Amino acid sequence: MLLFALVLAAGAIATVLEVRAAEDFMRDITLGRARMLATTIDAERLARLAGSAEDERSPDYDYIRAQLVRVKEADPRYRYIYLMGRNAAGIPFFFMGTAPKGAADYSPPGQEYPEDAPALARAFAERIEVVSPPVRDRWGVWRSSLVPILEPSTGELLAVYGMDIDASDWQGEVARRGLAPAAISLFAAFVILALYLFLQGRQKEKAAAGLRLRNEELEAKVAERTLLLESANAELRDSNGELARALEELKNAETQLVLNEKLAALGQLIAGIAHELNTPLGVTISALDSAGAKIDRLMERLPALLRGMEEERFRFFLGLVAGARHLEPAPEPAAQRSQLRRARAALTAEGFEDAASLAEDLVSLGREPSDQRLMAELRDRGPELLRAAAELADLRQAQLVGAQAAGRAAKVVLALRTFARQDPGGAIVKVDLAQELDTVLTLYQSRTKRGISVIRNYRPAPPVECRPDRLSQVWVNLVNNAVYAMADAGILEVAIRVDGPSVLVSVADDGPGLSPDARARAFTPFFTTKPAGEGSGLGLSLSKRIVEEHGGNISWESAPGRTVFTVRLPAGEAARSEGSERS
Repeated sequence: MLLFALVLAAGAIATVLEVRAAEDFMRDITLGRARMLATTIDAERLARLAGSAEDERSPDYDYIRAQLVRVKEADPRYRYIYLMGRNAAGIPFFFMGTAPKGAADYSPPGQEYPEDAPALARAFAERIEVVSPPVRDRWGVWRSSLVPILEPSTGELLAVYGMDIDASDWQGEVARRGLAPAAISLFAAFVILALYLFLQGRQKEKAAAGLRLRNEELEAKVAERTLLLESANAELRDSNGELARALEELKNAETQLVLNEKLAALGQLIAGIAHELNTPLGVTISALDSAGAKIDRLMERLPALLRGMEEERFRFFLGLVAGARHLEPAPEPAAQRSQLRRARAALTAEGFEDAASLAEDLVSLGREPSDQRLMAELRDRGPELLRAAAELADLRQAQLVGAQAAGRAAKVVLALRTFARQDPGGAIVKVDLAQELDTVLTLYQSRTKRGISVIRNYRPAPPVECRPDRLSQVWVNLVNNAVYAMADAGILEVAIRVDGPSVLVSVADDGPGLSPDARARAFTPFFTTKPAGEGSGLGLSLSKRIVEEHGGNISWESAPGRTVFTVRLPAGEAARSEGSERS
């Protein structure tokens, strides 16, 4: 095979050398023609041309152009013949060409040629004869032969004589010259290859006979060992069955442990959750009671107030009511007290006796004592209209307060339902980690709202494919440990960020940090730093196992004043593939 490769290489080298020789031969012939024809150009006439449109009226222009046209007509292989100069900015321009005036490719004297033409630029810069590489366009395949024309006495470059020549015969000649060495080398290579294949065939026949003998020996050994393997496989199947049953029992036990941990966490949180539900429900009931009392008063007073009311005053009343419809929930107590003081002081200055009650009505409607129309109504007709509109505004406020309180209660109930979910089938779904973490933080709101500042640092992250019923237990364990470490007072920071193909969730607290013993045994089953009855010691070990089931890992850093547990989970399809490999 080495000889075959050497013959092919030698043939390729010979072909390349022959093609280059043919290229040089054709280039010399082409330049010879262009050089000979360039010598026929009258340099004195050419020097008198200005390279502008004025040249078309010059007899020197007509004389030289007639020469070019005669040369082109003498040989059909000449596609285009032209003279080009270069202006002071270094841009080539046409002196003239053989295209007739009015033709599509006619170039008038002085027309610039700004296109990138390396061969033409080289002919101007180095004052040498150049043949351009083949160019294919709508006229076919052609090459340009470029010959500088110099002023005889000074050697100054007057122009470049260009001939665009049909290159189809050029390529044919080059192909013919290169075909012979290529054909010879291929023939020799195929003869060597045939001889090599023949010898290889003889060797293979001898090897096949020996191989058949060895195969017969191997078949006898395989038959013997197959019997032994079948016996071993039967024993292995029995062992695998026992292992599968043990693994299933282990999985069931682990699932039960996770469920027990979840129920234990709910048991610790249930009193706080009940308080979180009771407070908004109490607010809602209070708002409904207040609204009922105001409705009773309005039903008694409003018909009599509206009966016989003139149209202008009725429109003013409707304006007060319409403004109350768009009021936001009541401001904070401090801000509301400030508004009341300002309104009461302004009304007292105006001489109103019941300034305190009127101030409350103004604040309820979102009005100021500077409202002259309202002040006129109060002076002329008393506060009945204002108080009726304020009662309606208070109804709106009661509805808003009740809706907000009900929303808070619904949020707690949703968090509780989400956390308590169970999926016995173990389905893998895409979840938003931010929503999962918010659910856990909502359940712990009763423990964090008094002395713990919760910082959510959620950066944009893709959904994670996981079993949310199991992964939620990890977040509960980490948040619960952080809250316990801070003794219900400190800063709890929960963060989400993306690190390459992974999503990182970190839970940090500013507690005293892990002791040396806890650092060494943090993930050891049944190890806990909590008093008896408050912790099972399985939280972190189960969390580590659950995270690894999802193709991730859990790590921690701890120092006095800062402890961070970080869970790394693969994003997208990676979570499913890695998790399945570990299942």
